Amino acid sequence: MTVRSIRNKAHWAAYATVVTLAVGVFVAAWSARQDRLWGDMQEAAHEAAREVGLSTRSARNSVFMLQGVANGLFQQQGLALSKEHQAALAERLDLPGTTVLLPITRAAHHTARASANNHSDSPAFSMAGVKPAPDSEAGLDKGREIEIALSLGPALIQAKTTQSAAAAVYYLSGQGFHLIYPPASDDLQLFTPDMLARDPYRDGLVERNPGRTPVWSASYDDPKGNGLISTLAIPIDDAEGRYRAIAAMDFQLDSLSQYVRRPALGIATAFILDDRDRVIAHPTMVGGASDKAPTLQQVAQRAGAGDWSALRTAPANNRQELAADWALVYDIESTPWRYAIVVDRAQLRWAALRTMPLEAGALAALLLLLGYAEKRRREALVSLRRKAAEDVLQAAPAPVAVLRQADLSIMMANAALLRLFGDDGTTDAASARRSAHEQLHDLIKSLSSQEQIEAGRVSEMCLHRDDSTPFWVLVRCVPLVHEDEPGWLCSLTEVTALKQAQDQLETLATTDPLTGALNRRAIAARGGVELKRVGRTAASFSVLLLDIDLFKRVNDEHGHPAGDRVLQAVSRACQGALRELDVFGRWGGEEFVALLPDTDHDGAVAAAERLRVAIEALSVEDDVGRPIRPTVSVGVAVVLPAGDSLEALLSRADTALYVAKAAGRNRVCVAPAGNAPAELVQAPAAQAAVIQAASAASMSADKDSGVSVGA
Repeated sequence: MTVRSIRNKAHWAAYATVVTLAVGVFVAAWSARQDRLWGDMQEAAHEAAREVGLSTRSARNSVFMLQGVANGLFQQQGLALSKEHQAALAERLDLPGTTVLLPITRAAHHTARASANNHSDSPAFSMAGVKPAPDSEAGLDKGREIEIALSLGPALIQAKTTQSAAAAVYYLSGQGFHLIYPPASDDLQLFTPDMLARDPYRDGLVERNPGRTPVWSASYDDPKGNGLISTLAIPIDDAEGRYRAIAAMDFQLDSLSQYVRRPALGIATAFILDDRDRVIAHPTMVGGASDKAPTLQQVAQRAGAGDWSALRTAPANNRQELAADWALVYDIESTPWRYAIVVDRAQLRWAALRTMPLEAGALAALLLLLGYAEKRRREALVSLRRKAAEDVLQAAPAPVAVLRQADLSIMMANAALLRLFGDDGTTDAASARRSAHEQLHDLIKSLSSQEQIEAGRVSEMCLHRDDSTPFWVLVRCVPLVHEDEPGWLCSLTEVTALKQAQDQLETLATTDPLTGALNRRAIAARGGVELKRVGRTAASFSVLLLDIDLFKRVNDEHGHPAGDRVLQAVSRACQGALRELDVFGRWGGEEFVALLPDTDHDGAVAAAERLRVAIEALSVEDDVGRPIRPTVSVGVAVVLPAGDSLEALLSRADTALYVAKAAGRNRVCVAPAGNAPAELVQAPAAQAAVIQAASAASMSADKDSGVSVGA
């Protein structure tokens, strides 16, 4: 047993070791694949952030170029307008290569836009407010700045041409005019004083931007239909260092969406976040489809994630853990923006697992192989155990069977059981097995209903062999598990011979051996039972006490064997004349007792008379062939209403019997209910004549032979 236990433990230890190693190797490879996939996404995000930086750097270079050109023109002190030029500028401000928009009159604006001088590849000039006199100092200063602004036309065109993400490039002066490229044919191109109050202009003021560097404005929806934009503005100074204007570029933010829609980021959420908690580039923000930038929290809710607020201040280039997500941020050079990537770790694990079909298949194949090997080992072990159990069962001398609990069918039975049910080697074993199955099925059900099976009690049962021969067995059933199924182990011990001996002993103890009737002890027991029933139900009950008349003379004159035959004949006649429920027995010597349940006075008298007549009709021969005609005297007692005992009943019946004897024998007498005299039942006249004639004949014969019975 110890060796087997050690062997089983070693087997399971080896099995667990192999499984643990295989799973450990797979998990390690899976973890490495996740790290590799995250590394690939990190590299892709870093490259995308770098390309965004290059795009914004190019935009900054363009506005730096505009600033430099404008500052250079302001440094040229000799640049001045001739009076003729000033007059022409004041008259129309219509210079070759420049589309002039005069918002003073809307009609003039549309006329100018429809003129032959309207070139779509030329900047548009727009001015508002009262024009100062051309020859005044203010007029000369404004005219000089207009001339400088008009000279920036080629630079504006170049800046726009080189920047595909630029919606518009313009020079916005604080003196009430601007130069913008590309031009438009609607009123949105016109200069209005409120332009100087907008964020792009105010962010470019020296007070807000003392370093005179390019400044990105908050994102907003372009009224000209270019979608979500951010304005990049830089201040322009004159030769004296006075702030004069800004050079600006409207940058289309949806151009950045291409950098957050890379194939390598298919399982991640990538976006660009500004310093105002707005997501200015997102895979869903394409082609101006969004009129405003969503907040970081709104994007997190769309992704079904938790709180991403830590991305605003998280250190750049470091992986962050956001609940169930991993995040990475990169600062975009010279902008207040951050490139962020967030990946759900569960999705990352599944994505890594999808890239490991060979490894997963190998692990599954190994586990299946181990499972199959374990299954075969268990089947072999079960087979060995079953074979051993069958060998033990077959070698057992006692009949044993194993039944399945589900349907009570026989799973295993030894040869001793089949022999018990009739398989002697010459008959059909299948028939014996079928008989055993049916009877054991019924036996188990009966034991279950009696709640004897759980306790494993031994029960005595009568079964039948295949040829319907009954036999008695002691049955004990206990639960067990056989082949991983619950069942019953039933052992049977045949006790037919013991049962027969027991029945014989019981018969000897309760039966008179000479007459076959119940003996005095059995009569007393049955009488006590009946009287208890009478006490419970108040039913009627009567007792007959019979005594064979002159029986001693029979023994003396005919011999004891003849007397025994008379006793047997009287017993048979009485049992034949009584009902099945009546109890009849030999009380002692030549006295017999009949217990009559549910029988009142009249019924008892009728029964007694019936017995008397039946016995009177008997004729028994002695050893030499002489006839013996016995008669009986009968005493009848009926149970009293107030109750009675068997001894009292028999005593009153005996008194009535004595009266019947004294009255001439061969008659019935009923015991009184109280102090009244005994009731002697007289035979009918015809019957009395017959009896008298028979008695006379008997006495005559007795005179000849010396025998007298029944007189």
